[in-house]
Amino acid sequence: MIVNTRPLSLSKNINLLAQDQMLDLKNIYLSRIEPNNNLLENQRWVSYTNQIASYKNIIFTSQSAVEFGSKILNLENLSQVFKGEVYSIGPATSLKLQKKGINPIVAESYNSEGLLEVIKDINDKSLLFCAKNSRGLLKDTLTKLDVIDCYDLVFNKSELSKLNKSDEIILIYNFKTLEFLASSLSEEVLNSKVFIVASKRILEQLRKSKDNIESLKIYIADEPSDLKMLNKASSFI
Repeated sequence: MIVNTRPLSLSKNINLLAQDQMLDLKNIYLSRIEPNNNLLENQRWVSYTNQIASYKNIIFTSQSAVEFGSKILNLENLSQVFKGEVYSIGPATSLKLQKKGINPIVAESYNSEGLLEVIKDINDKSLLFCAKNSRGLLKDTLTKLDVIDCYDLVFNKSELSKLNKSDEIILIYNFKTLEFLASSLSEEVLNSKVFIVASKRILEQLRKSKDNIESLKIYIADEPSDLKMLNKASSFI
């Protein structure tokens, strides 16, 4: 049994793909996406958007970054005030931007490493739209970076009861979800699962934050797309 852990709002595509491939997919919506409504942070973001022309790069890390970022920055009229480059991680995020009239640059590899390869100068001033408390290579590498962490993943422990001790294959799209599971489930349950993670960095972050993970069965998808995640998971069926 393959288990999708993405929020309900981001799960339409993977459910359609699973139906097309006649895969048995179980949805356990471990988290929901909420806007970051912190007043002080919102005031800081206004100062960034008021000087949007000073940036060389604007980066969106996810579909949710576009959705909630568009409530902070007018994307439909962005070309009138911004003459730099817009970047996105992955085709789904790119499509969301295209619907707002923006044609972003997308790396061949749908991850932070791939994006850094196409950004012209990491020392240019950049504005990043991402999740609250997100950890990542972009924050570590870009030297002149302002961050608008416009949304957050809020986890629901009651959903954990839908997991059982059977040989489930769990899809993990971000480190926070893997961290939540690793800290919430017993060692017995964790060891009974196969985890498919969207990037090598997710596994590296877990190694840094948690001891004794060698017994966990964690595998990395070729790309962080729904299709590649399902393809990797189906190889264990």
